[in-house]
Amino acid sequence: MKIRRIISLTTFLSFVFLALSGLMLFFSPRGRIANWGGWTLFGFTKEQYSAIHTTFMVLFLVMGIWHIVLNWRPIVGYLKNRSKKLRVFTPESSVAMGLALLFLVGPLLGLPLFKQFLDAGEGIKDYWEATQGNPPWGHAEESRLDVFCRRVADFQRWEGEGVMMVDCEEAQAALLAAGMEVEGPAQRVLDIADANGVTPQ
Repeated sequence: MKIRRIISLTTFLSFVFLALSGLMLFFSPRGRIANWGGWTLFGFTKEQYSAIHTTFMVLFLVMGIWHIVLNWRPIVGYLKNRSKKLRVFTPESSVAMGLALLFLVGPLLGLPLFKQFLDAGEGIKDYWEATQGNPPWGHAEESRLDVFCRRVADFQRWEGEGVMMVDCEEAQAALLAAGMEVEGPAQRVLDIADANGVTPQ
């Protein structure tokens, strides 16, 4: 086996998975919406796409550094002019640095194309929020059932709505009557949902 081929192919594959997982995260809803509504795309949750993206970023970084080390002479050759003198600012390196600088500064300054692209991403996330529903608070699905019942009343009070006290025992009885398995008030809403094949919502 040739190490150069392994590194090049691994770099290519990690780039593909990094790009695909990045696209999926771009089209995904905000975390609280994804978790509350049980959002998936092609069978994967937002957390799974995030985990894949992070791990492939590490693989791409390691393989990319190794690729640079193995190809250092050709890379340095790209920085030489016709008289074989090393120059940092060749026409090609200037274009490469200009593109990198544009993609660094563009989103920070809100330049038109970058702003439109990022606004489109926010629009997609707003669409999911409007269609999937909103949790009463961030990561409500991670609350224990008894805490969830208590916080619903607190949340309604904070929103200025008529406060509806939620008795945890009644809530548990209602879930059992609906055919759901509930271990007790200490069980998390997410775990109840997972055990019954439904979303936390």
